[in-house]
Amino acid sequence: MKILNLLPLTKGETKRGSPRLVFFAIRLAILASLLVWWMASTRPSETLPQSLPYQGGRSGVFLEPHPDKGFVSMGWKHPGVGFPGLDRPPIPVDAFLDKPLFLAAWNQPFFIDSLPHWRAALVNHHVLASETIAHLFKTLAQGEPNVETIIILSPDHYAAGASTISVGETAYKMNGDLVAIDEPSITRLKNEAPFVQTSASLFLREHGVGALIPFLHRAWPQAMVVPIAIRPDVSESEAKLVSAWLRDEIGRGARAIVSSDMSHYLSKTQADQKDKETEEALQVHNKIFFWKSSFDHLDNGKGIWMLLSSIGSSTWHMLEHKNSANFGASPGVTTSYLTGYWE
Repeated sequence: MKILNLLPLTKGETKRGSPRLVFFAIRLAILASLLVWWMASTRPSETLPQSLPYQGGRSGVFLEPHPDKGFVSMGWKHPGVGFPGLDRPPIPVDAFLDKPLFLAAWNQPFFIDSLPHWRAALVNHHVLASETIAHLFKTLAQGEPNVETIIILSPDHYAAGASTISVGETAYKMNGDLVAIDEPSITRLKNEAPFVQTSASLFLREHGVGALIPFLHRAWPQAMVVPIAIRPDVSESEAKLVSAWLRDEIGRGARAIVSSDMSHYLSKTQADQKDKETEEALQVHNKIFFWKSSFDHLDNGKGIWMLLSSIGSSTWHMLEHKNSANFGASPGVTTSYLTGYWE
């Protein structure tokens, strides 16, 4: 190269194999690499959208997070400003999911004989009974396919909330998709019930919400969620504040789902009797029954109390009654499930 010929040589050096020539070539290569890096880093992005491609205006689904922009944490890329619930890394739902059960349940043929115009629903969160979750959500989505916000009322299983009622403000991540939270709805909740506190760590472990997200996202890929966890020591005055907010949100078009398993740790025979009592209470809207209920009947009685207080006059439709023994567990110590919806 001519540029190399311009390099002066010291006495005794030859052009071929000169150490100075080798060092000069290395420095030149490094400078060229730095120049390429600088040009790439300063080039305007052609793929990052100015606003996220929400489907229908409020979708929480962003299928292709930008590969170069944003910060990296927990194996994800922040898709940009404006995605609801992504001021922190999203919660991965794989920790809550039994994938073989989920896929088998979702792909199982299930006859749907009605198109319910539902306002609220009741579903289990025990993934052993993934079949009942899938059946309910498929049924509800047939009747109301365009739901934009779903409020999930879950028990606070580990009493991890600093308040008796906690709300999640973190999006969920599933197979590259992001399920957003409804920030305006959460803001209204905090304004109407100031005792409610945000908890990020609680929902990292709360399967009462996390176990439902994969099914919910399959049924309503456009929907945002409002995750709520309820401690059993919530007071009636606190519950009434949340019920009033819930009534207003349902009036705005949101739908509410109570996440609750039924009887715990009883034999199948005992559980069937307790479930019969619970079903009767659902039929007649017996709020007192649910406020006073224990694990013998269900694990989220206060959630059903709040829901019944918010929806007023409505009709209960039971879809399925199952027991863990129906899915291969021991009939001696069981968990049971009732699913259905209110119109």
